[in-house]
Amino acid sequence: DEVEGTISSDGDTVSFIPANNLSMETTYTTTITADIQDKAGNSFETDYVWNFTTGTENDNVRYIVMPIRV
Repeated sequence: DEVEGTISSDGDTVSFIPANNLSMETTYTTTITADIQDKAGNSFETDYVWNFTTGTENDNVRYIVMPIRV
């Protein structure tokens, strides 16, 4: 299932803010596709993929921040 939300960037930091709280004790897969480009037009050679698992309690944190350098 996809998680809806908004994506923004500031310098070399990309932020994803989910529209709703993430489910507890759930593993999510995050993908940044290779077609993303920096201001100079550089892109990843392949998709950048990682997983994370939410905790057992809702902490009301509704954002994920991942610094990305391409």
